[in-house]
Amino acid sequence: MEITTCRMCGNIFNYVRGQMICQSCKNKMEDKFKEAKDYLYKNPRAGIRELAAHCEVTPSQINRWIREERLSFTEDSPITLDCEKCGAAIRTGRFCQRCKNELSNGINEVAGFNRKPAEHKKKEATSNKMRFLDSDSK
Repeated sequence: MEITTCRMCGNIFNYVRGQMICQSCKNKMEDKFKEAKDYLYKNPRAGIRELAAHCEVTPSQINRWIREERLSFTEDSPITLDCEKCGAAIRTGRFCQRCKNELSNGINEVAGFNRKPAEHKKKEATSNKMRFLDSDSK
């Protein structure tokens, strides 16, 4: 744990992980998220600036929620983001479905999940005779 200053309110708090904001500000942001989600449900054609103004958050915060896949949009929504890999228009997340599949396949290949298990061949016995160790040999 680290003691740091909240980026939103300036209070000192114990930082564990995630955004460097205190628990009180996290709760306020979660309330803002719920407000944004409700507003989008009632106004599916709203843009990012309109949504940010209604919820009193920055457009970058709205983008963060979209990239985290907490907010997604219908096909007729004017809100789109660019895939971080190929630049295709997407509605939520960081990557389009094609790039997600490519990344997943690449990870699976590196991890060895795509390889077929090696076939183990049984050694054929050269003879059916029983073998003994010679105890007299030195």
